[in-house]
Amino acid sequence: MLRELYQLSQQGSMALPTVGYGFVVASLQIDIPLLIAQPLTDTDAKGKEKLGRKLLLPDVIRTVNDKALPVADTGSYVLGLGKKGLIRQSLYRQLLEECYESTGDEVVKSVLESINHLDPEKIRKDCAPWFDLNPNKPDEDPLEKARIIFFYKGQIITDRPSVKDFWAKKFSDKSSDAEAGISESGDKGICSVTGKYTSLVKDKMPVMIKGVPATQGKGAALQSFNFNSSKSRKWESTDHAPISFDVAVRSHQMLNRFLSDDKHSYKQGDCVFVYWGDYDTGLNPVLWDDPEVLWEDPSAEVANMIFVSAEYPQGFNTDACKAEKFYLAILTGCEGRIAISRWDESTPQKIAQNVTNFIHVQRQIAKAKPIWQLAGSCFRDPSKDHIAPVVRALIGNALWGDPIPQSVVQQAMERIHLDMFSDKKDQKKYHGRSIARFQVLALYLGETMADKRHLKIAQHLGAIAYLMHRAEMEARELDDDGKTGVAGSLKALANTPKQVFGRLYQNAILYHLPTNTTDSKRRGRLNRTKYLLTKEFSHLEEIDISPETDLPNTFSIDETAWFYMGWGLREATFWQKENEAEENTTDTIITQQEQNQ
Repeated sequence: MLRELYQLSQQGSMALPTVGYGFVVASLQIDIPLLIAQPLTDTDAKGKEKLGRKLLLPDVIRTVNDKALPVADTGSYVLGLGKKGLIRQSLYRQLLEECYESTGDEVVKSVLESINHLDPEKIRKDCAPWFDLNPNKPDEDPLEKARIIFFYKGQIITDRPSVKDFWAKKFSDKSSDAEAGISESGDKGICSVTGKYTSLVKDKMPVMIKGVPATQGKGAALQSFNFNSSKSRKWESTDHAPISFDVAVRSHQMLNRFLSDDKHSYKQGDCVFVYWGDYDTGLNPVLWDDPEVLWEDPSAEVANMIFVSAEYPQGFNTDACKAEKFYLAILTGCEGRIAISRWDESTPQKIAQNVTNFIHVQRQIAKAKPIWQLAGSCFRDPSKDHIAPVVRALIGNALWGDPIPQSVVQQAMERIHLDMFSDKKDQKKYHGRSIARFQVLALYLGETMADKRHLKIAQHLGAIAYLMHRAEMEARELDDDGKTGVAGSLKALANTPKQVFGRLYQNAILYHLPTNTTDSKRRGRLNRTKYLLTKEFSHLEEIDISPETDLPNTFSIDETAWFYMGWGLREATFWQKENEAEENTTDTIITQQEQNQ
């Protein structure tokens, strides 16, 4: 993965930050020479104003030792605040003096001269209430950790070429071992990525990975690159996979760039999915929000506008994709470490076909739904911890073409069973989740409908179960779906059909289907039910099975899934005309109540 990231970073079209720079949240700006201070704010997802704005600024890993940054640094270094403020401000001045001597930039000199005239209390007053002191926390000063940037004539001073060149050299220079992360002894060796003999990273990575869930705000290191190979597993004597300073910086910067771009990453739970192709090819973010719009033309063989790039940000078709390879990775965070949970090389054509299948299979039931909605439908009150493994499985299906795990389909079937006859006051919410659960079943079962005898039996039995349930509802004039004998025995029907089917079938034939009612509407509904039952039994006769004597003792998970699918499809098409039901038995699942009206 590092090799591909590094090679991509070497392409001239890839705009990466200057070495030593990274995305940092700045909270305060000071204009020189007037020394006007004002807070840097942004808006959150809800449109509410919040302190801090993410900018590309000088950055360095500061764990134990005090290390100053040029021009843009925290209040502890710039203003001398906090217990170590005097020491840190001295380091900050020394670095600014070195920067001025190296560059001769008079603007840097102006910053150096301005430090003596900065008054923390005046800054606090000008930026109120963002940096007001909390009387309940007298030892904490919000200004101490606030990142401060300096402006000169409308430009961030750290964006000046002179400052960038100075810090890049300082950051990369062998004399700056502490900052660069190169071993103090100047160890050299063969880089495992480039094969070149060069200075190697040893104890500290020069750049941390930011944007992976469940990691620290300052970033985390990729597992097994901070220590000798598997040191945490007591393999200290084994040489680790060495990488050069340049590879470490550029590959990590490239990864950070992808992690901050929704065209190259998707976060869910404790992991993030990263993907890219040649020529900065990414995936259209609409895939995660509304995949249905990617395939508006049903006649097209594959979904459209799956891929995006800097040249075509609105998306383009697979035929126009220049990339020959497409890379996918899963990163999992755990505080100070990041593990590469999965890494694969694919092609745009395979990715496009997998996405197309993901959409097409869902369309057998209804419009394709986003992954977060499919995952949430597997739970009553979903939480991030619950849905994370389900999301991973669904993304594996959408991008890699992986089969849906049985554990996921079991959760979906459990919710189908538990919620099928529950209180449905919020019909819209229930209906949406119900459809999504059947779509999860469809993704598990695949594009091909039941083409095996034992699966056909399960599907038709599910349809028959629904019709027997409906017959009892009509015959007894029940308002509660959960009061029928079928509802009470549904779990057994879906898992051990032979034990209960005979009793339920006899009740339906003897007590629920006879149409001796004078109510013409009820009689019509019962006649419709009887007609459809006859059709379903005829399907079983075609495959030479008697449901009264030849049913299996138990169903496999595939058969149970087809049982529920048969129930749902029969419910959906109950009021369709006969020819429509025969021609399209996989039409959109909608509530029986809507069709009845």
